Amino acid sequence: MPDPMPYRLLVLDIDGTLVAGDKVVPPGVVRAITAAQARGVRVCLATGRRPESTRRFVDTVGADPPTIAYNGGLIYDFAAGRALWSRPLPLAAARRVLPVLRRFPETSPLVFIFNKVFAERRTPFVELYASRDRLAVDIAADFARLLTEPPMKFLIVGHRPDLERLSRALADLSGPPINQVFSQQDYLEILPPGISKGVALREMCRIVRIPPARVVAVGDAMNDLTMLQTAGLGVAVEGSPPELLEAAGTTCPPPEQEGVRVLIERLFLTRDRAGAESPARIGLRKGGVGVAGPIEARSSPKGRPIEARSGSKAKAAAAGTGKWTIPPRGGHMDKRTGVYLQNMTGHEVDERMKKNDILLVPLGATEAHGAHAPLGEDVFLVCRMAEEVAARTGCTVAQPVWYGSHPYHHLGMPGTVVIPEEIFTGYVRAMIAGFWNMGFRKQILLNGHGQEYVIPTAMHQFAKRYRVPSLLLLVNWYHPIRDHFKLTSEGGTYETPFIHADEVETSWSLALFPELLDMKYAPDNKVIGFLPGDHVDKAGNLLNRPINWYSQVGAGPIEVKAYIEGVVGRSSIARAEKAVGGVPQLLDYLERLVTDVHKAFPPGKLPPVEMVTERDPKELQAVLKGPRKGGKSIYSLGYPP
Repeated sequence: MPDPMPYRLLVLDIDGTLVAGDKVVPPGVVRAITAAQARGVRVCLATGRRPESTRRFVDTVGADPPTIAYNGGLIYDFAAGRALWSRPLPLAAARRVLPVLRRFPETSPLVFIFNKVFAERRTPFVELYASRDRLAVDIAADFARLLTEPPMKFLIVGHRPDLERLSRALADLSGPPINQVFSQQDYLEILPPGISKGVALREMCRIVRIPPARVVAVGDAMNDLTMLQTAGLGVAVEGSPPELLEAAGTTCPPPEQEGVRVLIERLFLTRDRAGAESPARIGLRKGGVGVAGPIEARSSPKGRPIEARSGSKAKAAAAGTGKWTIPPRGGHMDKRTGVYLQNMTGHEVDERMKKNDILLVPLGATEAHGAHAPLGEDVFLVCRMAEEVAARTGCTVAQPVWYGSHPYHHLGMPGTVVIPEEIFTGYVRAMIAGFWNMGFRKQILLNGHGQEYVIPTAMHQFAKRYRVPSLLLLVNWYHPIRDHFKLTSEGGTYETPFIHADEVETSWSLALFPELLDMKYAPDNKVIGFLPGDHVDKAGNLLNRPINWYSQVGAGPIEVKAYIEGVVGRSSIARAEKAVGGVPQLLDYLERLVTDVHKAFPPGKLPPVEMVTERDPKELQAVLKGPRKGGKSIYSLGYPP
């Protein structure tokens, strides 16, 4: 008879597995881990982090000692306060890479010496890394003097092309090969030879006296691959790289859906009930449990790095800051994450609205954004923002509007789909009415395209047509953070003003969805104006000039004549770190806006009827009740919207 509990050790990756972009362990996951431990299952963490930045997660979930840190370079016992096993980078190898690092000043190397991290200078890349992991970085003017003992690893932060050139230079070094890995899109790590999470897991099994065949290992990125291969049951987070999914015996949902909780309930807390999979059957789904032979750390020829891609967009990219991960773990339009309206069942919508009935409505456009950027850039920008805010506040995100209204100077651009203003306003009116009829009577329209002069017309036309209590707010994403767009000449970040598909917009796209851009095709164009520059404003009217950008015709050329690629300005100088300061500011504002609306108007509450409409309150009773509760639809007051 098979053992009803064949697995005795659960090993969890942290970022992208245990926690999402907010770096907070959900209470449901903590409860599930506690319940599994009560059944005799040991739970340990395995991470690329250093011990100091791992401790809070160990404390939160009550993880058992020991913990794998530094991607397998260290096994640390927090209870005893000491290392149980350590494989640092040999001092000679560490010193050998220093001259190569200095040949690439455009990158920012950091060196980790046990629980401290050092940089030779403070750069935007260093600040960006420090803010993401909430750690302090010490400045050491000369790594050569600092290296009196073997470091755990180097981590170099920079733009991917620069890191790839550095990687090739490191691979050409003479002497014993060094172990390189791209742990994220903009992170190149130099690790001790032969070290991986899989090697450390096998050593951990020896320490805790549990055979690898009785281990469940869970991860979401390529640096988790050897760990999943070593364990009796490897579990890949949904959306992981294909290599990881192939190596795994099963999958679990992403951390936004408390995937670790779901897995624990399936493996350890639900047994022999009708329709439930037992742990033994799950483990046998892809060929049984156990791994034959030792798993060694993989190295590519000449010490070139093995790509450690993440299955999630957040972990595949540059950085994070505070509670917001940049880029976010976005892209949920086709996933049941509890964020997007179109992915919810009717029951899920009803339950969500009991807690928060605010709807975020992303509006963008499909238009030319240069050879380097996607046509749907405007949509992706506001969707990534909305996804992050909804995940933190509990509001819902509507299906985005992919096609928008355009000013005259956009006409004729290849790739730009122009919707006439009267059709666009009618479409937006109909959307507002449909959402209102569902019960989403507090709507925040989040605009990412140059149609801010059209959307208010649709809002007011709806209000005049139906005269029902509602709260409609339009946020053009660039307006809450005007100071962020200051030029370097004013003490700001950008060399050029925000116009279109340029330095500013491309920098934000690189920060929020870098996987959709190809910067080697980024063009530059000279901006042309027929009047002195202090009259007509540019995108977003951020320069506070007398004439709004949309309040003119003929003050500049049409795009099809002057900017055929769709880029008005310099896109080649865009950098993700230029936007990093603004992204959390904007997300903080949007979070505060949703929270303030929720406090002022809790679920089911609206602005007072007697103060926002001249309709007879009795006339509105049935419509406010709604058809789902035996009342009337909004269309009983008139159709079309």
